[in-house]
Amino acid sequence: MEVEGNERIWPKRENLEEYLQDTPEHKQRYDLASNCVQELDCADVACGAGYGSFMLSKFAKRVSGYDISKEALDHANDHFKTSEITFEHITNFQNKQFEAVVSFETLEHMNEEDGNKFLSNIYNNLKPEGYLIISTPLNETNFRENVTKYHIREYNNFEFKTKLNNAGFEIKKWYGQSNSVSKKISKKVLGISLITILNFGVHRLIPKFLRSPFSKYILGKNKPSSRSIIISEDTLDGAFSQIAICRKR
Repeated sequence: MEVEGNERIWPKRENLEEYLQDTPEHKQRYDLASNCVQELDCADVACGAGYGSFMLSKFAKRVSGYDISKEALDHANDHFKTSEITFEHITNFQNKQFEAVVSFETLEHMNEEDGNKFLSNIYNNLKPEGYLIISTPLNETNFRENVTKYHIREYNNFEFKTKLNNAGFEIKKWYGQSNSVSKKISKKVLGISLITILNFGVHRLIPKFLRSPFSKYILGKNKPSSRSIIISEDTLDGAFSQIAICRKR
């Protein structure tokens, strides 16, 4: 099972709170997961630089972080390893048994087949009725492949739900994570939203080097309000990320 991507942040324990203020979406996801892994033996799959595993360790009995990147694992071992946390290469995830697995913003870095193998490996490494807490970007447009440099395949809610069910998971709770930008994209004016426009592929007529500054100008991505992140249960309205809490059937 390979999990790869270069969208990483590199905090250290001494400046973690400062980093999380700039990336509140990361803190919210791990805070949500922490409520599900209390006193459990937990794996953080695609742990990156290790800060999330460190956050989970405040509640879990034990946390094992796994990643494909040696650079990320070296950073994690240097700055976040404790007596309750270990960090290893993803190949060492095989044939382990955990009570809970956490994996945030991972599935979109794989193609369909690799994504299925990824979920199957997690299923096999969970104890009976173990928890999976997982998130991936919510993409309700018609363009869900090679969306960004790092996102090979994104999913709408139906696809994500089907993928989890087919892997053997029972979805217990759904959450949508939104901000002012994602809500603006989904808001309809005269029956038309920006998602409708994106489905026609109009944005692809804009040269790639202009798309990012253009979207920041139109959507206000540089404004402080764009970082006002909200997690809402049982609704995906205006969400940019979808989060599922599952149990192994």
